[in-house]
Amino acid sequence: MLGQRLCQAVGWTACPALFEPEPSGWGCREVPRKPGRLPEVLTEKEIGILLECPRGMLKSRFEGKTEKPGAEDQYAAIRDTAILECLYSTGARVGELAGLRMGDVDVISGVITVRGKGKKERMCPLGEPARRVLVELMENRAVVKGDG
Repeated sequence: MLGQRLCQAVGWTACPALFEPEPSGWGCREVPRKPGRLPEVLTEKEIGILLECPRGMLKSRFEGKTEKPGAEDQYAAIRDTAILECLYSTGARVGELAGLRMGDVDVISGVITVRGKGKKERMCPLGEPARRVLVELMENRAVVKGDG
């Protein structure tokens, strides 16, 4: 940007090594930059495996045993699934999700209100799987906490 302004002020002939004139004759064109690397992303299959981890771990922990998972174990698995689903569905940051309160979740509208950097609030839409697991979490919370 600074180079373009310099070129425009002095004329493009003052900096021919760095810039070429535009075909239209107006201003200068910058030398192309080396493209940045794109981040690696998970495949759909990997995302599915990640989202099933909490419940899968609970199931494998009690597999082949006579005892069954307790309400608190089931609640923890649902809670962890809800966290992963919300992160994936909304694109919220971990810190934003950590500061979430029950009043910030509207499962009927399918929206959560998160507070981000600088205490700015924004509304994030929930995907259907995240909405379902949040409803399940609220139902199980009532049982575990003794509210229901």
